[in-house]
Order: sequence, then structure tokens, then C-alpha cells
Amino acid sequence: MKRSTVIITMSFILSALIFCGYTFAEGGVVIINKGNSKSSLSASDIKKIYKGKKSGWRVVEQKKKSSIREIFSESILKKDPSEMERYYLKRSMSGKGQPPKVIDSSDAVKSFVAGNKDAIGYVEVDKADDSVKVVHEFK
Repeated sequence: MKRSTVIITMSFILSALIFCGYTFAEGGVVIINKGNSKSSLSASDIKKIYKGKKSGWRVVEQKKKSSIREIFSESILKKDPSEMERYYLKRSMSGKGQPPKVIDSSDAVKSFVAGNKDAIGYVEVDKADDSVKVVHEFK
């Protein structure tokens, strides 16, 4: 292989890694309705809410294959999305609770949360705006 080809290939790989690292580092934010009295939530509280161990919330989840769901699941829930699917199924089958409502996009999650006082969801950092309240950041 020619030296110039190796250099070009290595440059491409390095650029891809930097880009992927930057995208991952952006992370996301947990959002709630602006009318909710909470000003922040800890990762532990969010985990309890998403696992059905804290009631009073309308929990929404991003679609199964979204990168933000993977980041949220591993960062906050400490499980990958497939493990959480099994967890939700087991709780549902045992009558201990229903899985979160799955919504197809971050814009739809934001809209749902903005329209429901007791809702909680998560979106990419750049999707949050003044229609919702950010209560936690994650990477």
C-alpha cells in the first residue's frame, strides 16, 4: 500500500473517531413540564422514575434504536436498551407497572412533555428549549 493511501486512510479514520466522540460527548438532557415545581432531579431519582419505583410521572421513552436512548439508558439507567426492554416486559407481565410510552422523535418527546404537567422525558442537548424545563444533563 502506498504511503499516501495509508496517510489518507488514517486521516479519515481519525476524523471519524473525533466526530463520533464529539457527537457522543454532547449527550442529552432530562426534561419536564415547565409547570412542574421540581427544579432538578438527580440521576438516582430519574433512574427510580424510569424503573417505576417513583410514582406520579408520565414517563416517555425514545424509540428503540435511537442513539439518545442508548446514551440515556447506559448513563442514567446503567443498562443497555435491550436490558430495559426486558425489565419493562417483566414488570408488565407481573402486574407491577406498564412500560413507558415510546415516542418516535426528540421533537415529539419535547412536545409531549410540554403538554403534560407530570411528564418526564429526555432529548439531545440542542433540542431543549424554553418550552420545557431541563432538570438533569447526561453524557
